[in-house]
Amino acid sequence: MIKFLEIDNLSKNYADASKKAVCEVSLDIARNELVALVGENGSGKTTLLKLIAGLIEPDTGTVHLLGAQVLPPSAKLIAGHDDIKLVFQDFQLLPNHSVRDNLRFVLQKYALEYQNEQLAKILKICRLEAIQQHLPRELSGGQKQRVALAKALITEPELLLLDEPFSQLDQPSRQAFRTEIRQIIRQTQTTAILVTHDFQEALALADRIVVMQKGEILQIDSPQKIYEKPRTKYVAEIFGAINWLPPAWVKNELKIQLTANQIVGIRPENLVLSSLPQPNYFQGKVEAIFYAGFYQHILVKISAKVSLLIMTEPANWQKGELVYGQIKTDKLIFVAQQSEPEAS
Repeated sequence: MIKFLEIDNLSKNYADASKKAVCEVSLDIARNELVALVGENGSGKTTLLKLIAGLIEPDTGTVHLLGAQVLPPSAKLIAGHDDIKLVFQDFQLLPNHSVRDNLRFVLQKYALEYQNEQLAKILKICRLEAIQQHLPRELSGGQKQRVALAKALITEPELLLLDEPFSQLDQPSRQAFRTEIRQIIRQTQTTAILVTHDFQEALALADRIVVMQKGEILQIDSPQKIYEKPRTKYVAEIFGAINWLPPAWVKNELKIQLTANQIVGIRPENLVLSSLPQPNYFQGKVEAIFYAGFYQHILVKISAKVSLLIMTEPANWQKGELVYGQIKTDKLIFVAQQSEPEAS
């Protein structure tokens, strides 16, 4: 059976870099999947995206879309692939042309009937009908991003690549567009790869998440497994707050024996906090309180070397107050301490 997208042993090393930007990456993506590439700056996400699009030359490896190789720039007069569209961070809109003309420009090599059909369709899907005569400078950031997305989708590509599509939007616009982009991708039945460093975006949007560090893939999994069962300390930390527990405390208080190089953590929402003593609860003092709207983070000191961040509903906790807590041991996260790629 032909795979939709097959990435095999891709590597890329820039001349001025001491380590490969992308190192022997292999990955298969199914039709209609939305996959998020996540990692810190310099992890290789954008380079991998450009390699997939055929925009830069790989040192090793191949990309196949529907069984046919995506040719590198050295094998083409013009780099890129007609059925792969990349949406850049800077929108790339023609400044002196209306929204409608920006979209029609992409369709200029097609028959007029097809142009009109696609224009009507994409303007409706991307909710641009009311602003189709506006110039880019008259649009909000969210509107510009929808136009850039419409430009990429209007020729019905097989694969859509999104490089930090929310980076230029303010927080309210990001939240709104996050919902819109998933609806648009689903409605157009487009397979998509999204590059982001925002773990909340990845968890909210993706069917699968690919976590990268120093050019290598650390983990590929569903959002739930990535969050609840990370394989490394790095993966655990980039997807939210986590308390790392000292091995001696784990052994003595939780009665759990760790293997060599193994560490254990617990996310703040998986601890229970009480103002009254309870059986099998540990005792501590409130060190700090962080208000976050519908919840609070309470930092509780339970020994000279151990403080735990605990998520609770807003309550009248007081700094210095004696409190009691319990760890949900079925939610403990066990990882190997030295699983991440070593720096060169």
